Amino acid sequence: MPPKRPFSDILMGFTQLLILTSLIVSPSPYRRLLFIPISTFIFHLIYLTSKNNPAKDNIMGSVLATYLLTASDYILLTDVQRVLRRVGEKVPISGYQITEKIEVLRPKPTFTERIQWGVKLFASPRGIGWTHKPTQCLRNQQPLGRYRFIQTQLLWALLYALLFDIAGIYRRWAISTQILGPDATGSHLTWTSFIFWKSLEQFAFVVTTVSHMCNPHNLLSALAVWVGISKQEDWPHLFGNWKEAYTIRRFWGRVWHQLMRRPLTTHCRYISNNLFRIPRGTLRSSYAQLALAWAISSLVHGAGEFMAF
Repeated sequence: MPPKRPFSDILMGFTQLLILTSLIVSPSPYRRLLFIPISTFIFHLIYLTSKNNPAKDNIMGSVLATYLLTASDYILLTDVQRVLRRVGEKVPISGYQITEKIEVLRPKPTFTERIQWGVKLFASPRGIGWTHKPTQCLRNQQPLGRYRFIQTQLLWALLYALLFDIAGIYRRWAISTQILGPDATGSHLTWTSFIFWKSLEQFAFVVTTVSHMCNPHNLLSALAVWVGISKQEDWPHLFGNWKEAYTIRRFWGRVWHQLMRRPLTTHCRYISNNLFRIPRGTLRSSYAQLALAWAISSLVHGAGEFMAF
């Protein structure tokens, strides 16, 4: 395989701009053509470029694959301006309601209104402020005053930074001392010792991942509320209540972040019901979508592994 080229932040930004453009332009059959350059640029960045840092490449590859999945949802599977609505909007922004006949329900939005609408949709992968928000899966913030909220978010950011460093120090120590052996199989340890050290390693990995994701979220929420561009109810916790994680389904469906929930759900329903022709609402459909969600999520995270190695 030929050496990879340096990662292009300009191409990354241009790809994001194309996705945003697909949300802004008026509904049209030709809107789908935007998926061609978007997917081309994303595959180019994943397969042919690198940041020369495996950890950064792993994260970036997964992010790019998530963008591809989101673009497929918003461009190929969903006519966003005719289907998706902000909370409080009685009709879609396109002004049309798709029933047995297309009926005009509101004046045609201005270009500025479509830009604002598209930016809000693109900036809210969990559907905060939209009718498709998974209300039962997101843990809302406790009502606080504006400055109390900012203070709380900054304190959480500090705590996550400390946890990230502590978990990182342990993981580097475990690697340097080869506590699980040179091949990380723990063949020299007793079964009890292996379970203990392996569990501690995985716990440190989870702490690192959660801290790495929550820190920017807390800092951005504090900044956005301080500047006044959003309210604290627009920033529910990134992760759910860990007390809810008493089954595998509840862990992934209620506790873990829901950033990929909509594109995964949309694709799984389409494949299960439209391609496999499994009747909606059946047990077969439910388990088929569950298996598809794992498969697609694996591909998304696999893109990160591929880009890194």
